[in-house]
Order: sequence, then C-alpha cells, then structure tokens
Amino acid sequence: MAHQSDPYAWVEAEFILHSRDISQALLNLNHLICIHAESPALVRSYADQAEQRLRALGELLGSLSGQ
Repeated sequence: MAHQSDPYAWVEAEFILHSRDISQALLNLNHLICIHAESPALVRSYADQAEQRLRALGELLGSLSGQ
C-alpha cells in the first residue's frame, strides 16, 4: 500500500474498495445462480447482473490504464 505522503494513496485505496465490492457482488451472484439453477428466469437475471459488474470492473481497470 502507498505511504501517507503519496498523493495517489486515496486513488489506490478507492480502487481496492471498488474492486473488492465488485468481486463480492460477483461471488454473491455466482452463489445465487447455483442455488436457483432450476429457475431459468432467475439465472438469466443474475447472469445479467454479473455481466454489468464485469463491465464495471473493466471500466475501473481501464480508468487506471488511461483507456
């Protein structure tokens, strides 16, 4: 982790928090897909939400690389 005097420390911390939140959401959605495997409508809904989270993660990573 960055030192307190690092002007980008808050960016690193913010990135870690957002990444953690997205990862946790994906794990939760995966769990929901597994327990509701017999309900195609629910599985589709969870898969759509997972795709949104993956896109958000891609945007977050892209913002760090300047893309």
